[in-house]
Amino acid sequence: MKIKLRCLSILFAALCLPFVLSAQTGPHDMIIPPFTGSNYLNDIITGDTLANGDRVDLERVYWLERDGTYLVNSAIRNNGWDVRIRAIDGAGTRPLVYMTTNTSSGSFPGEIFRVVAGNVWIKDLILVGYVEAVPGEIGNIPSGLIRVDGVGFDLEIYGSILTQTRGQHIRTEGSCRLIRIQDCVFSNMGDLGRSNFGAGKAIDVRGTSVDSLVMVNNTFVNFQDRVIRHRSSTGAIGTLIFDHNTLVNGMSYHGTLALGWVGNDVKITNNLFLDSFVAGNDTDASRQAEFNESGESDAFGLPRMNWIFTVPN
Repeated sequence: MKIKLRCLSILFAALCLPFVLSAQTGPHDMIIPPFTGSNYLNDIITGDTLANGDRVDLERVYWLERDGTYLVNSAIRNNGWDVRIRAIDGAGTRPLVYMTTNTSSGSFPGEIFRVVAGNVWIKDLILVGYVEAVPGEIGNIPSGLIRVDGVGFDLEIYGSILTQTRGQHIRTEGSCRLIRIQDCVFSNMGDLGRSNFGAGKAIDVRGTSVDSLVMVNNTFVNFQDRVIRHRSSTGAIGTLIFDHNTLVNGMSYHGTLALGWVGNDVKITNNLFLDSFVAGNDTDASRQAEFNESGESDAFGLPRMNWIFTVPN
């Protein structure tokens, strides 16, 4: 009986193995090897084209190897196509993607991903603003990791770590349909060497609208300014779900969640705020200037320094 069961177990594992392998070697998949000296990640992805310039596969999924290191020396701009990029399943650390100087142009990339026209889907990666192992590289700390210029697209990030920027990890100049951030860690936002107290944010929606902003089960640690900035907004965050997040060790110089205009569906639930407003309340005029949108005043008639605030409807 034991022999039969063991044989059945081996047979079952053997039958399942092809399905596991095919899940990462499907017709739309491309496995990209780690950096070896010249194979920059941006060149591989942007160069995945036919002779006429069309994309080889509009359903492409890029798989990065675990324990692998990847370098980006120019922003990955998707103009008319979607980016789907993730780690291979299995053991090992998530792939590390660093920004680095372009030795041909001498310039440092503005971000890793720049959304021009298309959606971006990211899973199980570590995105880093500069190569931390090289001390002098901190001077190149970028303003952001992801920037959205196009209008009406989706940005989804799952199970990833984003770290080391002086401005904000994500910035949207164009109105998004959906921004979903889930099971992620956002760390080390802000650098006074090249920026100011008003920088160091997780996501800066600027003055644009977002149909749905969903942030679930994330950790935000070491942030200088706001986790969400939606100041001087000309459009609303239609639906906001901010649930089961941990915010720790944040200065919150101009607030923690500055939501601007919002729609009728706003849920902020089950979150842990631990030392997330360490700058505290004071009467500094430069700080208070950006707390004015709530319309609330302190005892001196100046803008009240709230952790979370919106523009009144």
